[in-house]
Amino acid sequence: MNWFLRQANLVHVAEGGISKLALVWKPAMQGAYVEELERNTVMLHQFDEAIVEKKVETASFCLSALIAQASGN
Repeated sequence: MNWFLRQANLVHVAEGGISKLALVWKPAMQGAYVEELERNTVMLHQFDEAIVEKKVETASFCLSALIAQASGN
């Protein structure tokens, strides 16, 4: 996935009291983001474990964190 987070890495959109990240597709950054995702072996391992153990909330958090961290670097 290739995303960047606008304005200093994070944009929060308040919607009914829920904070959301606004992600924007940026194809030119594909290689850099893939490298960051591949380097984050700890979070990838946690994501894999959560999937195997069927811990949906943990898997969702790990996936969101993977994308946000890759996008912020």
